[in-house]
Parts: sequence; structure tokens; C-alpha cells
Amino acid sequence: MKRAHLVLGLFFLSSTAIAQSKRIYSDEGFDTKKVEKLYSIESPGKQFCSRMAALYKVSDSGHITQNEYNKFLLDFDHMVRSLNTGNVSIPAKLVSISNILNEINNVAYNIDGHRDAIYHLAAPIYKASTENWGDEVLNMSIANAYFNLREYVVSMANDVKLSRALAVIDRNPVGFGPTAPSCDYAVSLNPAASKDKIDIFFSNIGLFYKATKKYPVDGLLAGPIIGWEGYKDESESLMNILKAHADMNNNTAIHVQPTENKTGKSMVVKQDLNSDAKWFVWVFRNNKLYYSYMVEPCSDVSRCRVN
Repeated sequence: MKRAHLVLGLFFLSSTAIAQSKRIYSDEGFDTKKVEKLYSIESPGKQFCSRMAALYKVSDSGHITQNEYNKFLLDFDHMVRSLNTGNVSIPAKLVSISNILNEINNVAYNIDGHRDAIYHLAAPIYKASTENWGDEVLNMSIANAYFNLREYVVSMANDVKLSRALAVIDRNPVGFGPTAPSCDYAVSLNPAASKDKIDIFFSNIGLFYKATKKYPVDGLLAGPIIGWEGYKDESESLMNILKAHADMNNNTAIHVQPTENKTGKSMVVKQDLNSDAKWFVWVFRNNKLYYSYMVEPCSDVSRCRVN
């Protein structure tokens, strides 16, 4: 009898091991792109955007009820009051976001669409702060949330009640830290590139996400754009969004178009950027995106060379 139990036990363990083996070692086929992405060295911009993407993924909790939303606002206020950070500009920005959330609560909390949209814009801030994702991630999650809150309210202009929130957002600006230094960032263009029509933009992180919706993100933030001449439509969409925001007063993008180069020599274009943010530089050659990178003003490397 014991032998029978032993055989059955071994059979059960063997079957379990086979099942586990199938789950763990299931053959999905060899994917060259997956392997290359796993082992390739990523630029700082790609690494940072991967961290931000991870934050947004784990912050997405699905539909949120009225009671859950009201509790979130209370928890958010408590987080703002108890925050301990080395970045002196972050507390003031969090107060602004908290003020916005509370002032538009009467409109947001009892309408499913508005409540969900606004919650999912603000939730990453709470998670980044309470789970200590680091000041740079927290700072950028605040900037992105503010940008998207404004974009969302503007897009809902037909909703009379919600449209009043635009004045609330403008009364509680989230800008650069007033004590943060600004530094020149230089874009050096070699003669071959600068003889063509060159447009240079600098944008913040919120606009990066909006502008790249129609552009293959995998090809960005590594510097030179591989096969740049083949992305006419994608580049046009990207440039139109950057140009539209560069013309706005809230300065979510900066457009620098150098004068025509007749010297046949390389040229340098400089732009003063606030160091309280991460910036994305976009270089268009003959209206097609030619170069993209994430830059940090006042860092050890404050220039890029575009060949």
C-alpha cells in the first residue's frame, strides 16, 4: 500500500513538474528584436522614459468610484503636507496640483468620465511620492500631470461646468523652480546638415508624450534617426504639434530656426533652458525629424553634435 502511495506521489510530482516546466519554459520562438532590445545599451532618455512608463503602468487601477476618488483626494492632501524631498521646487508644485484637484472636485467626482480621467492623471504623482520613486520621477510626473490636466480640460470645452476648471488651472501654475539655474544648451550642426532647412525644438515631457503618438517611439531619443527620410507623414504630425505649442504663452515648447547658413562652415545654435526640467531636443532637416535626444540643462554634457 505504501508503495502504491509512493508511486502515486511520484506521478503527481512528475505531472506537476511537467506543468510547471511548460509554464516556465514555454517556447515563444526566438524574437531577434526582443533580444536586441533586452541587451542593447539605452540612451539616458530611453532609460528615463522606461521608468516613467513603468510608473504609469503600475498606477493604472482601472475604474474608480466616487468614494474611492474622495478618499484619494484626502490621501493626496495628506501626502502633500507630509512630503519630505530634497528638491525645493516640488512642494509648491504639489500644492498647486492639490488645489486644482480639490477646486474642480464638485465637477469631477460625480461624472464617471471626468473622475476617471483626472484620477489617472494624478495617481502617478501619489505613487511616485509615497513609494519613493525618486525626485526626478516625481518632478516629471507632476509636470506631465499638469500638462495633461490642462489639455484634458481644453479638449472638453463643450462641457460648460468643466471648462471653468481652466481658470482654476491657470490660477495654480506648475512652472519651473524659481531658484533653479538656467544654462545654455548648444546644438552644433556640421556644414552638410546646416546647409539644408533646419528647425530645432525643445519640449517638456508632457509634450513629448503628446507629440510622439504618431511617431515610432523606438527610434527616438538615441540621437540620429535611422532612416529619417522615410518618415515624412510622422515628422509632419510631430512638427505641427511642436509648432502649435511653441506659439502658446505657457512655453511648453521652444522653437529655434537658425538663419540660412551661407558660410559653408559648421554652426552652433544655443538655447537657454531651465534645469528644473528634463528637455527633449528635436532637430528637423528639410521638415523631417533628423535627430532626437533628452537633455538635462546645466549637466556635464550641455551640447550635442548633429552631423
